[in-house]
Amino acid sequence: MRLRSSRPGAQRLAAAAALGAIVSLALAGQALSYPVQHLPPGRVTLASVKTVQGPVLIMLHRIRYLGKVALCMSESNGSGTGQSCANYPLGPDSNQPIGNDPVWWTTYVGVCTPHHFQVISGVVLRAGLTAWLRTPGGLSRMPTTTVPKAFDVAGGLVYALIASYPATVTLRDATGKSVYTAPVEPLTDVPTVQCGSVRSSVYA
Repeated sequence: MRLRSSRPGAQRLAAAAALGAIVSLALAGQALSYPVQHLPPGRVTLASVKTVQGPVLIMLHRIRYLGKVALCMSESNGSGTGQSCANYPLGPDSNQPIGNDPVWWTTYVGVCTPHHFQVISGVVLRAGLTAWLRTPGGLSRMPTTTVPKAFDVAGGLVYALIASYPATVTLRDATGKSVYTAPVEPLTDVPTVQCGSVRSSVYA
């Protein structure tokens, strides 16, 4: 994980490979495969982030898997794609450690450049919150994109390119009060063995 809440029950960024129509599940030490049903409105691209490795697209789609409906957040730069899926309702009972945090994060890690970077993206789970990013360059509001109603979340999608540290994300309510703060962890000891074929990865 590259982003952690400073509050108890901190959510971890989680990721899985993009698996098309099949998801592999390790159960009792044995790998089993189950079909995935893709649900409307299909895969929707909500944002594109410019990076030194080209644009990173942030997408949402829904699936039904093992009888449960999940929201999947995907990041792709064309040569490498990763996704993280969380069961509805998004929160403590999802299959991700979201807990009671007001946002569900994932991150795209670019490691095959002289200066590593991250693209962080989060689905805001409460209405009326704004996201702010503090870096050595100062404080700025994070870009926000409206999430289609079909995805059944209360807030929008927030995202940012992280290329310098320290970096901290804060969510504020309509009164300006901080309701969530999390530092973005610097990239250290990230393997680059895949850089000959796949330039980037999504990490939990």
